[in-house]
Parts: sequence; structure tokens; C-alpha cells
Amino acid sequence: SGGYSAKYGQALSSVLELNTTDLPDKSNVNLGVNMAGLYASGTKKWKNSAIDIGGSYNNTAPFFALATTNINFYQPPSGGAANVRYTWKPNKNGILKVGLNGSYNASGISIPNPYGDSSKGFNPAPGQNILNFETKDQYYYSNVSYKQMFKSKYSLYTAASYSLDRTDNKFGTFPINEKDHRAQYRIEGKDYFTSRLNLLVGTDIQSYGIWKKYPDTAGGFTQEFTETILSGYTELEWTPIYWLAVKPGIRYEHSSLLDLDMVAPRMSMAIKTSTYSQVSLASGIFYQDIDNSYLLAGVRPKQMQSATHFIANWQWGRNDRILRLEGYYKNYSDLLREIDSFNPNPYRFIPGGAKYDNSGHGYAQGLELFWRDKKAFKNVDYWISYSYIDTRRLYSNYIAMATPAFIADHNLSLVGKYFVDKLHTNFSATYSFASGRPYYNPAYGADASKFMSERTTPFNNLALTVAYLHSFGKWFTVFYLSLDNITNQRNIFGYRYNYNSNGNAIGIADPIRPALYRSIFFGVNMSLTQFKKDEL
Repeated sequence: SGGYSAKYGQALSSVLELNTTDLPDKSNVNLGVNMAGLYASGTKKWKNSAIDIGGSYNNTAPFFALATTNINFYQPPSGGAANVRYTWKPNKNGILKVGLNGSYNASGISIPNPYGDSSKGFNPAPGQNILNFETKDQYYYSNVSYKQMFKSKYSLYTAASYSLDRTDNKFGTFPINEKDHRAQYRIEGKDYFTSRLNLLVGTDIQSYGIWKKYPDTAGGFTQEFTETILSGYTELEWTPIYWLAVKPGIRYEHSSLLDLDMVAPRMSMAIKTSTYSQVSLASGIFYQDIDNSYLLAGVRPKQMQSATHFIANWQWGRNDRILRLEGYYKNYSDLLREIDSFNPNPYRFIPGGAKYDNSGHGYAQGLELFWRDKKAFKNVDYWISYSYIDTRRLYSNYIAMATPAFIADHNLSLVGKYFVDKLHTNFSATYSFASGRPYYNPAYGADASKFMSERTTPFNNLALTVAYLHSFGKWFTVFYLSLDNITNQRNIFGYRYNYNSNGNAIGIADPIRPALYRSIFFGVNMSLTQFKKDEL
């Protein structure tokens, strides 16, 4: 959530770092069926290679036929996916991975028409109070990577990926087609000078873009852009003494679309405070391009949006217990600001002739706590996570410094798992809480002192899952039953608005509710390999 490695860029606040597995332990087959679909996957392992193949089909029509929903799904979500991955170890210290994924999903819902009887906006049929929204999405992703270690002194890593996301939306009879594509290549090498000193040097290039087409009823025009970002980075890891480790790094980026160059220094260190604890400190500068909707509109800022992070972390771990405390401060600058009246519609059309600059700014500061204990009670695993954030920003088309609508100041999660050996059953319970999120009230108009000042009601959710293990011959089987929102809380996530003929919000229409207040879900998973308790 901050202070991350110089290997990563184009992210102001956080990155999600994912790792793929190496060769599987053994060949296996997995089968599953639930109230919304089914899947199958298989793994074939040879001595130095393996192939994984999987496929799934989902259709929520049977599930929604039993449930009472807050949304009218005239076309319940359905679709399918397939994947294949090949892994090969040509030698003891090298590994090649190739992966391909594809999916298709479609759904249709009826939503209140915010424009009512107006012929303005996206509504091509005046007089409709309800509008059918339909979406069809095709997504394809592929990657290949190779890693090689040379005599425990040098390592080489190289990887490439490509993704294509094609979405066909329809508001009533008003279609909007969009294609998103991204290609990326990375190569890096590491020199292990000693067991306490190594140097990483790498480069990556990514090219991505969006093509969006509007129908003839809206003028029959298209919007598109292609951005290419070339980056280089280096990072030193040094442990001068056993209780201190430092990692200075620097990253360079060049944006071809904006013709901008950025240099981002990074620094982190870890100090061992006892046998079981350490303190970590991190700071650095991070850059990110403006939102794609502005790039589509032809906006080309003179500076790249930036953030400066300051993070302190203390962690203690012993005997299957872990405690982590973290505090942070992030300063945002050069944020893109739209000099116009505020419009809460996240899907609004952004005209190319509007006025913009890089005068936006803001901050985020907060505390986070995490505690997990697997030792106190037999067959019990529980954890607690809490976060507090105080943030305000002046960016986008905001008329004043405010907390964004996606922020909840307080977030709490309590999770407990209990495995009963005699019953071969695992019980899991999760309680989630989030304080109310800010929302815009059109009644206050352009009053900056009350902008985004109101809050939704707090979010509460208590969920329970029961998983029962059983064997049918060679098949290890899990029957699971999930109950979500047991207390039937009427959670809401914000509000929809009514708009006038000029596209300005003039009043709150109705709250944004989840598709279901409460749900019950049942399914079965089968595998030729025994399930682990941690997987339940």
C-alpha cells in the first residue's frame, strides 16, 4: 500500500504484486459445481514440465430465480472462461512459464433513467422512466516469462504480456463499443556481489490504449489514444550489519504521449529490533498518468501526477502469531483538475474543449493494524485488520478540497476459522464494517463549504461459511454452504441522481443498493489431491 519497489511505476498509492507458482507437486484433476455454474481443471506433471488446463461456465439465472434481488436482471449474468499454462524447467536453475486466458461475460439490467422525460443525454427515447442497460465483455490475456540463475552469482528475468478487453455496452438502444489493449515487456538482471549485497538493474516498456465508438445518433464519432511508457530502474539491497538492511532505488520513466520525463527516487530500510520483531521505513516519489477518460478526450497535461510517500511499520511474529502496525503520510501534487462545475456522473462524457490544469493536490494519512493468531486455540485461526484513513483532495471536477466518495474513514474486518476434526467440518465467520462514505447532495449546489459533506450509513456485514470434507474413493470432496449478511443489513453504497437537460445533477433519485441484501450459496468441489485446512 505504499513505498513499493522501483521495479513498479504508474501508481500513485499502491500496487498489487502477484506471483505465479512454479512446477506443481503432482498431477491432479479438480471438478466443481455450484448454484451459479460449474468448472473443471486438470494438471499433468512430467519430470521437468507440467501443463494446466481449465474451463468454467457460469449462469446466475437459477440463483436469481430463487433470490429476491434489488436489481431487475432481465438478462442474468452469464459467461465462460478457459485457461492453459505450460511450465518447463530446462535445467536446475531455470524456469519457463507460458499462460493463456480468455473469458466472455454478458448481463442486462433495468435501471432508473436519470434523464426522465428529457431527450438530452444518452436517452434516445424520451418518456422512458426505466432504461435497459446491457453489457457484453470479451477478455484475453497472455504472458510468457523466463528466469535463470547463473552459478548463484547472477540472475536474469524476462517477461512479456498482452491483453485485450472488448466491451459492448448498450444504454437502451444507444450502443457504445470499446476496446482496451495493453502490451508490456520487462527484462532485468541481478548481481549477487556477496550474501549481503546485490544490485538489480532492469527496464520495461508498456504500450496501452483505448478505442471507443459512439453511434450515429450521437454524431457517429470515435475517441482513442495510445500511450507508450519506457522505464528503467535500479535497486541496491545491502545488509551492512545483521540488524540493518537498506534498499535505495531510482526509476526513470518517459511518456511518449505526453512527452514527459520523470525521475523517481525510492528508499526503504528494515531494522531488526529483537529476535522476533523489526521496524521498516520507506519513502519515495511515485508518478501516474491521468485517467483514461481524460486521455480519450485529448487532454495532455504539462506535468505527470505525483505522490510522495512516508511510511513507518513495526512487525512482530512468533509461534504462528503476527502483529503489524503501520502509519503513513502521502502527499499528492500536480493532480489533473477539470475547471468546470461538478458532475457526479462517473460515466459522463468529457468534452475535448474543456479547461484543465495540474493545480490539483491532496493528502492521505492513516494507521493500519493487523493481528493473526493460529496458536491460542486448537484448530482455530483468527485475524483482525483495522485501518483508519484521513484524506482530502482537490482534483477531477471537484469544486473544493474533499474526501473522495470511494473512501471510508474506518474499516474493520474480523475473521475466524474453526476446524472440527471429528466432523471433518470447517466453520468460518467474517464480520466487516466500514464507516459511511461521502456523497454529493445537489441541494447544496456550488456551496464549497458543504461539498461532499454528507455520508452514507455505515456498512455492516456478517457472513458464515460451512465446509464439510468427505472422500468418495480417490476423490476428496468439499461441500460448502455460504450465508452472506446474516443480520440482513440494508447497506447502501451511494446515490443516483436526476439530471436536467444540460446534464447537471438537480436532485437525488434513489440509493445504490447491492444486488442482494442477503444471499445463500451452495456448491461442491472435488479433487484427486487432498484439500488443506488453509484452503477452506
